[in-house]
Amino acid sequence: MACLHCRPTKRLIRGFSLLELLAVLAIIGVLGSLALPAYLDHVARARRSDAQAVMMQVVHYLQRFHAAKNSYAGANEAAYLPSSGLMTAPAGSPGSVAHHRLSVVIPADDPHTFLILAEPVVADANCGTLTLSDLGEKGVGATARWAVKDCWR
Repeated sequence: MACLHCRPTKRLIRGFSLLELLAVLAIIGVLGSLALPAYLDHVARARRSDAQAVMMQVVHYLQRFHAAKNSYAGANEAAYLPSSGLMTAPAGSPGSVAHHRLSVVIPADDPHTFLILAEPVVADANCGTLTLSDLGEKGVGATARWAVKDCWR
């Protein structure tokens, strides 16, 4: 039976101490500082991969044009390959989120060669501008920190 004269016991309501909250924040900060560079590197590699895929599609278009005309001259003016406005962007996204601007260079003195350039919209110090020639030679910008094999994997 309950005691009528007894004081009800107070329930102890405890929360987290300031020290516990600071420890959790410190752990989150350390994990974030380790994960963020890896994530940003992964995003940059994915963008380069998208640009390389579009560059290969452009090569196929140019080779079809050359097979039909026996020259790359005029390929930039063809309806299916505009000389400006070639951009890489994730599928289904608006053009304003493009990651690389592509351009095709066809020398006037040698219409049987071409060079495709993929210039990053956001600076990419590791690889810079990606290049692909008619011979399949892959290259990177002059200021690139990484070698061609690292940028084109």
